Amino acid sequence: MRQTGYLNLGLVLVTMCLAACGPNRMSMAPAREFPQRVTDGRAELRWECSRTEAGEVRIEGVANNPFFPQPIRGLQVQVFGVDSHGVSVRRASARTRDFLIRTNGPSPFEATFMPASTDVRYDIMYVYRIDEGRRLSDRGGEERSFARDICSDLKS
Repeated sequence: MRQTGYLNLGLVLVTMCLAACGPNRMSMAPAREFPQRVTDGRAELRWECSRTEAGEVRIEGVANNPFFPQPIRGLQVQVFGVDSHGVSVRRASARTRDFLIRTNGPSPFEATFMPASTDVRYDIMYVYRIDEGRRLSDRGGEERSFARDICSDLKS
């Protein structure tokens, strides 16, 4: 009788572990490779820039939490088209598919926009919230990171 109880407990624990992994994390398909990458030590963004047939700029990528044990919350990506004077002339925003990005749980994002004729480069800012245990980080839990000239390989 006692062995049956342990067997049932073991099955319940295995089932809970598999459910926690979720279908995205159990996939054996190889991860898509992206040529561009930036990290701030907690969140990591990888992306690729391309042009659509209509001339739009498309930035496809994934946000990941490869290092930090606490989940990243509500990551938003903002792309800025910048002119030769350093002035932002275009802006596009995107959110990751998943609100919570757990450790090694990449979440895709995509931003597509029509560039301005004066754009000379594209910069990216990503913003997210993270709880450090029971207290919020020094900035009230909001983290901001920035990368410059993110589509340097994009053909004009």
